[in-house]
Amino acid sequence: MHYKEITHDSNAVTIQAIMALSAVGIMIGSFFAGKLSKKRIELGIVPLGSIGIFASLLIFAFAGSAFWLGIGSFSFGFFGGLFIVPLNALIQFLSPSRHIGTILAGNNFVQNIAMIGFLIVSIIVVEAGFSSKMLFFIIAILTFIVSLIVVKQIPHLFARIMLLPILKTRYKFALHGSENLPPHGGVLLLGNHISWIDWLVLQSATPRPIKFVMERSYYDKWYIKHFLDFFHVIPISPSGSKKALDGIKEKLDNGEVVALFPEGRISFNGQMNEFKKGFEFALSGTKHKIVPFYIHGLWGSTFSKANNYFKSIIRRGDKRDVRVAFGKPLGANTNSFEVKQAVVALSREVWQESMNQEQPLVHSWLRWAKARPFKRSIVDSLGNDLNNLKVMTGVFIFSQIFRKYNEKNIGVLLPSSSIASIVNLALFIIGKRAVNLNYTLSSAVMVSVLDQAEIAHVVTSKRFLDKLTAKGFDFRDTLGDKVVTVESLRDSIKRSQKTKTLFEALLMPKWWLKFRYFDHISTEDTATILFSSGSEGHPKGVELTNRNIITNIKQVAALFQYGENDVMLNSLPIFHSFGLTVTTCYINIFKTLYNK
Repeated sequence: MHYKEITHDSNAVTIQAIMALSAVGIMIGSFFAGKLSKKRIELGIVPLGSIGIFASLLIFAFAGSAFWLGIGSFSFGFFGGLFIVPLNALIQFLSPSRHIGTILAGNNFVQNIAMIGFLIVSIIVVEAGFSSKMLFFIIAILTFIVSLIVVKQIPHLFARIMLLPILKTRYKFALHGSENLPPHGGVLLLGNHISWIDWLVLQSATPRPIKFVMERSYYDKWYIKHFLDFFHVIPISPSGSKKALDGIKEKLDNGEVVALFPEGRISFNGQMNEFKKGFEFALSGTKHKIVPFYIHGLWGSTFSKANNYFKSIIRRGDKRDVRVAFGKPLGANTNSFEVKQAVVALSREVWQESMNQEQPLVHSWLRWAKARPFKRSIVDSLGNDLNNLKVMTGVFIFSQIFRKYNEKNIGVLLPSSSIASIVNLALFIIGKRAVNLNYTLSSAVMVSVLDQAEIAHVVTSKRFLDKLTAKGFDFRDTLGDKVVTVESLRDSIKRSQKTKTLFEALLMPKWWLKFRYFDHISTEDTATILFSSGSEGHPKGVELTNRNIITNIKQVAALFQYGENDVMLNSLPIFHSFGLTVTTCYINIFKTLYNK
């Protein structure tokens, strides 16, 4: 009838085609609902479906041709699929297994009664003289009202569905431990507070609506207070915490999920602060579960409290890796210290997973150096002032020389300097292990180190050996024919080779430089070996993999928040773990560990 009223045509084939589009829309909408839901019931798409049905009915009401009727029919089916799939899934999930057949039959019975009732109402309205367009418009208005009611019932899940696609343009989400979230009953979520959007990330990780607890000083701001009330946010303050804690307990008793950040404020350095004990009073006398969580990857984002220069450094060209991990449920009597320890344990697990995605550190160094070839890189006390281009040139030339050595472990006996950094990087990119030797050792201990590491070549400096001898550390006889001085290596390099390598480093793309100079290196490969001083017996060697160094650098970088005008004074020798990983590798490499 509606088609005939609009087009003044009664072609049955066209009418059947338009109706068939609705069936196609239901199939695609149902499939899309399944993709969005994955392994959980995604109720957030229910209000999206109802709003889509409202829009489809408006298309029907204002359509002026068969084409728009077809669009409306397909749209109605598509959003109908979004609407009905999660609701049917929820009915089945909540139904006792003994009565599920009866409940589903009753559901179908009620739906059919409602359809017959609306059909009778439609006939009465048409007989009363209303046009089909007016009928669709009235139904659309009623659907819109229902949509608002649905949104009000589950605002958290609806906001999650609407905002998550926007966030995914900048962030890549990974979820760990979702099986630890109870599907029903009161649950208190406790974890770290790293950014202004922790609430959205946390809500995105769970299909159950979450009621968040917020500091009252933020809650009372007039321009967001009504918005927060709409989402049933619980305000809390040190002076009036009892009312808030009672509110938390009430919601838990009602079987809801409440999230509280026990630190009480957003982190200023990416690290966790002390967990306050307030939540213990809210759980007193209850049997509700505590689920610890940890959010990783938002430190240094636009929404964190990192400084602006640090944010600009670690801003990636691709998506930021954000991970949310849930731990095993804890009892209601768990204290704040125990909860924090559970969150710390989660942080270690998430860090380990995150590090699995990293490349060896030398790839990060190359990205940084190639992107800023003329930026100052290293200045030392010998008067050397090198930019990234000069460092790349030196690294590539020395790597070709060291590649000729057959052994895996190469000794390095150099002070903290530009040449020491270049030598270490040159060894890293060809997969050899730099063994930075402690020049305060006795000759006997030095011999033990050389034997344990099976070192046949020691890269050192004639000038440095002379200084050591003057201070009472004469290693000339100890090292013997193992010595390879950087002075002799420099003399062997032709000017034409330097020029050629410099232009190659400047003009050739990264993939070419990797192909030309880099060996295949895994993050699990040993990058360096550090030896103890031998003060408690024989010196002991510790192998550090590329992953060890990357992890240390990322953690230190997050804590230091390197500023635009900051410099790092390498006052520790490179045979020291801190001197090598932080004050040598940190400056050269850390920025691009985030800037990929």
